[in-house]
Amino acid sequence: MNSQLEKILGHKYSNDTLAHFYILEPKRNNTDEHCFTWLQNTLAKILNKERSHLINSQDIQILSAKDKKQYSAEDLAEIYKFTSYKAIELKRKFLIVSDLSKLTLMQSNKLLKTFEEPPIALTIFLLNDHKSSILKTIESRAIRLRIDLEKSHNENVLRAFLAGSQEVSYEDFDKFYTENYPTPKLCVIDLIDIANSVSVNDYNAIQKAFIALEQDMVYNNSISHMKLKIYALALVLKNQLK
Repeated sequence: MNSQLEKILGHKYSNDTLAHFYILEPKRNNTDEHCFTWLQNTLAKILNKERSHLINSQDIQILSAKDKKQYSAEDLAEIYKFTSYKAIELKRKFLIVSDLSKLTLMQSNKLLKTFEEPPIALTIFLLNDHKSSILKTIESRAIRLRIDLEKSHNENVLRAFLAGSQEVSYEDFDKFYTENYPTPKLCVIDLIDIANSVSVNDYNAIQKAFIALEQDMVYNNSISHMKLKIYALALVLKNQLK
C-alpha cells in the first residue's frame, strides 16, 4: 500500500500535479516518528536525492517539533519567509510540519491562508503521527494520506552494513546513521530487532548498552552523546553477526 502511494506521489511530482496540502498520518496509533521517516524516504526517491541532502536543500523546510511543547512565533515567521520565494532547484518547494499536535489553535488559524492558497508552487505535509484531533477548518483544506506502520525498511540495510567484513570506524557509522536515520530512537529500534533475531553470546554487554541508551533518551541527552553509545552497541552486534 505504501509503495503504491510512493508511486502516485512520484508520478504527480513528475507531472507537476502535486496538491498543495496533505495531512500524513498512520492508519493506527503510533508513538514513533514513522510518518517523518516514511516521508523522508519517499521524497528522497521522488527527488532523486540522498536523505541527508534533503535537510540542506534550500527548497525544503522541515519545521521540527523536537524538545518543544508547541511551535513558536519564530517558527511561523520562518514559514512565512520560506513561502515568500519561489523554488530554485526543484519544481516546487516542500514544507514539512513534523508534528500537528504542536500547532496551537491561534497558529493554525493564522496558517489557514497559507495552507489553502500558498503564494508560490508549494506542497505542505502536516504530519500527525499521534493521530491528534484536527481542526475542521484545517482538515477541509487538506488531502488526508494514511500510511501503514511497516517494519523499518532500514533494518535490513543496517544488518548488511554491520555484517560486512570490514572494520566499522565511528566516521563510517556516523555517515551511515546520518543518511538513514532522522532520530536515535529509530536506529535503536532496528538494533533491538537485530539483537532479538540473532543468537547473542554477550547478552550482558548488549543489555547494559540498551539500558544506557534508554536513560539517554529519557533525559534528552545530546545526539552526539547518544550516537557514541549507539555506535558501541552496533559494534557489539556486529561481532554477533559474524
